[in-house]
Amino acid sequence: MKLWIDADAAPQAVKEICFRTSERLKLETVLVANHRVMIPAGYVHLNAIRVDGSRVAADRYIAEHAESGDVAV
Repeated sequence: MKLWIDADAAPQAVKEICFRTSERLKLETVLVANHRVMIPAGYVHLNAIRVDGSRVAADRYIAEHAESGDVAV
């Protein structure tokens, strides 16, 4: 299972909850955005992917790469 976060759309408070949860559960978490996303230090289960394109580019990327059982926020 993987947690996918649309980092362009998710509020900062939601992202921070997801960051802490990903570490507690050792859950691979991927932030997808059309701008550079800084990953806080010390979170080993976080990854960031930058996509080029429109406002919905992150949504498209997540839809194309998520697998059965993954969770998207």
